[in-house]
Amino acid sequence: MLKYLFLLIVTLGAAGSAHAQNKIAPAPGLPADSLGRIQFAGVVAVPGVSAAELQARAREWIALTFEDAHQVTQLDDAARGVLVGRGFTVAWPEANKKRIGDPLSLFFTFRLDFRDGRYRYLVRELGAQLAPSAPVASSLNGASVVASRQAYEAAAWQLGGTATVAASPRQTLLQPDYSPNSDDYNVVTRFGNRWPAFGQAIDKSVLQLLEALRRHETMAPAKW
Repeated sequence: MLKYLFLLIVTLGAAGSAHAQNKIAPAPGLPADSLGRIQFAGVVAVPGVSAAELQARAREWIALTFEDAHQVTQLDDAARGVLVGRGFTVAWPEANKKRIGDPLSLFFTFRLDFRDGRYRYLVRELGAQLAPSAPVASSLNGASVVASRQAYEAAAWQLGGTATVAASPRQTLLQPDYSPNSDDYNVVTRFGNRWPAFGQAIDKSVLQLLEALRRHETMAPAKW
């Protein structure tokens, strides 16, 4: 009996240690879950509106917000009242008071749960890519110039709209799930002194999307 009790204690201790290692340093200025991961979460009351109608309005919001709603929508379960999607938008950090900083392509996963009179949102798994580097102006290798220009134009096209394509699960996360022993587990480590501007831009961009969703969910049906 003591042998089994000892094994149980060791197993629980190992599980607790693994759980502790998964906790990462929160990103300054952004909301986080219990493990320190960036997460925007909340419940919005919409009195008198059924769960089915709220989910239908969310589908309409996705269609109006994203270029390809079919790419963005990953799960649409009306029976459970759940909608999951992966989206893309652009955040614009302020470099200084005179000019706007380079745009940040921001990828995210969102989940919406619907109940009669309210819905819950979760936005997490945020990933980002910095703006594309300018193409080389000249080179002895003409092929390098062409390749550089093509890569720049493709990246610039991607950054040209707001919420235009679905996010890839392979996207580089702002907070990779590394243990605290890693040198690259903190967003501040990765962005350095640029983080305050990027953090503010990310917060503003996500809140703008959530506010657009709230307006659509709470908007009275148009009379015609």
